[in-house]
Amino acid sequence: MSHCPLDRISVVRNGDEVETRQYEGGSRVGTWELSLKMDTDGWIAARAHGDMRDSFDHATYAHTSPVYLRSGTPNPAREEAAEFFLNSIDRSMEWVRTEGRYKKDEQRDAVLDLFLKGATARHL
Repeated sequence: MSHCPLDRISVVRNGDEVETRQYEGGSRVGTWELSLKMDTDGWIAARAHGDMRDSFDHATYAHTSPVYLRSGTPNPAREEAAEFFLNSIDRSMEWVRTEGRYKKDEQRDAVLDLFLKGATARHL
């Protein structure tokens, strides 16, 4: 059930929309059952889009939190994705060091510390 009418709902697997339903004119209620095969470890989520605008004139959009699934076979894209985010953290830290503006060095150090925690976090 949705407060706003939804025009499109998608199931997302590892970042890719794998199935989508369109609702001409929008819908506020509905159910959806589907079978989805997971050959490797990964995640699934749902996305919803609508044409109705909010008070900031943004279109309706929602994304669920991911549900992580383990099949016993590692996802081959996992290392590539991890490398992408680690490189993004490195670029962000370089920006903080060279271009970021802070009133005190302690503020810069606190931001850098947050990035370091993200780069060294490990999830089982």
